[in-house]
Amino acid sequence: MTLYTDSSALIKRYVAEDDSDAAEAVLLADPEWVTGRHTFVEVMLAIHRRLGDAERTVASAAFERDWQRTFVVALDDAVCRRAAELGIATGARSLDALPNGPEAGRCRSSPSMYVSGTRLGRSGSA
Repeated sequence: MTLYTDSSALIKRYVAEDDSDAAEAVLLADPEWVTGRHTFVEVMLAIHRRLGDAERTVASAAFERDWQRTFVVALDDAVCRRAAELGIATGARSLDALPNGPEAGRCRSSPSMYVSGTRLGRSGSA
């Protein structure tokens, strides 16, 4: 399976929050992650805003390693239109729906979604 993760779920891997352990378990249970390019900005900003210098260096390096193995979806017109359809069908927020367009179809399997600590089910067939 391939796991779609949004920035709020991924941030929990680098910044301690109440449900970080649960998020980590879900993320590590699936070796294939997919997300939108905007996630890089959101996660890096969270790391830099919420952590001290020493923690920031470690968390940034860990995120960079994870980013190298993450399938990143570009946000073109087709992806945004597909995201709108997905959001209408599932009630997902705009940023949560974005990386589920044509490029996500190149993943080995249809992505399941992990958004802010909640599994929303299979997203590739909305």
